[in-house]
Amino acid sequence: MGIQKVTIIQYRPEANGLCERANRKVLEALRKTVGGNDKNWDRYIDVVRYNINTMVCDSIKTSPFEALFGCQARGTFDLLTIPHHREDTIEALISTVKERHTCLNRNLMATTREMVERSNSRTSDVKIKVGEKVFLKINVRNELNYKLGPKFEGPFRVVEEKTGNGFIVLDEKTGRSKLTHINTEESWLW
Repeated sequence: MGIQKVTIIQYRPEANGLCERANRKVLEALRKTVGGNDKNWDRYIDVVRYNINTMVCDSIKTSPFEALFGCQARGTFDLLTIPHHREDTIEALISTVKERHTCLNRNLMATTREMVERSNSRTSDVKIKVGEKVFLKINVRNELNYKLGPKFEGPFRVVEEKTGNGFIVLDEKTGRSKLTHINTEESWLW
């Protein structure tokens, strides 16, 4: 099936972009639907879910509902006015679903290639090796004088590389180690 397990570093939502993008989409839709009545937001979950699942997705060029079930979703008005009967044979339905899945896969692969190219054009590879010394970014917004305070702490020695751009770094003064992400590191060769 092509499923690959990927672990991400905890407390780093940007490491799981697909999930964060989906959450943002749900929150934006809820915010628009609720319209300031945030005490009863849970009443609107089904409406938001239906709307998100029936909107055409740019990456697959169809709605998630249609991609999954092979037909367009029927709304309330459709249920009242359009009779529900299909005259297609099972073989015809299976053939249609296979054709749709092939088309969806092709659209998704093209979108993925575009996204990877766009991402690669905006980034540069940072190579940090085991044994190098690095400084870690400090979350300065939590401190009173964050504009004038230091933005990095360290140095730390990189002792192990983890998956997903994670590293174990060692504070040589205290002997404590911690897991960090490449986005929080500034490499300095010593």
